[in-house]
Amino acid sequence: DTRTRFLGSKPVKQFRIRVQNQGAVLSLSSRCWLSHLFQGRYMMTPLSYQQLDYASAFASEQCPEGLVAVAGNTLRILTLDRLGDMFNQTSIPLRYTPRKMCQVPGSKRLLVVEADHNEFNEQEKQVIDVDARAKATAMRLPLPGQKPAGDDMEDEAEAGSQVQIRGPMPPSEGKWASCIRLLDPGTGDTLELLELGENEAAFSVAPCVFQGRGGEAFMVVGTIQGLKLHPRRH
Repeated sequence: DTRTRFLGSKPVKQFRIRVQNQGAVLSLSSRCWLSHLFQGRYMMTPLSYQQLDYASAFASEQCPEGLVAVAGNTLRILTLDRLGDMFNQTSIPLRYTPRKMCQVPGSKRLLVVEADHNEFNEQEKQVIDVDARAKATAMRLPLPGQKPAGDDMEDEAEAGSQVQIRGPMPPSEGKWASCIRLLDPGTGDTLELLELGENEAAFSVAPCVFQGRGGEAFMVVGTIQGLKLHPRRH
């Protein structure tokens, strides 16, 4: 594995440990990475654990290949298991940049909040597209996504290689586009999508249970209207 890895935003600390009776290197930053040999191949594996400050090899009768580590003001004794497991990765296209994600209690569904700065929302984009088509028709220009008159020889392969081009940017500062998406991660399908308007952007989401509703779980979304970044104000 010769790919370059971003270990984190904090200074990197490295420690010698033993994994599966072989030497290995544990790299600590804002994330934890393990450099080791697996089935004769060099692997660099991210650890699914919280940020560690220091670590050292630890061995006992109950834990022959373990780690003793410091995380904040706590001392942890760990073992590294399931190092050979591989992750399955699936890309799901979203409308805007994802900001936060939370699992809906009692289900496997995910609630994702998305927001983009200096962007028109979906309704505004449709209005802009209608105006652009009207102007193109008046000037007898090809509409967006259409070929010029007489050019019918473009094959499917070339059409499939086209990429989306970003539309115009809003002229005013602090313009946001945002939506709330209910997602089925198993199929990648969007079950519900709520587009936010009036320059409102969603940045956080968390489950909440009200006792007066018999323990029914609700999803609370934190939004802000008219946020400006430099300096940060609204």
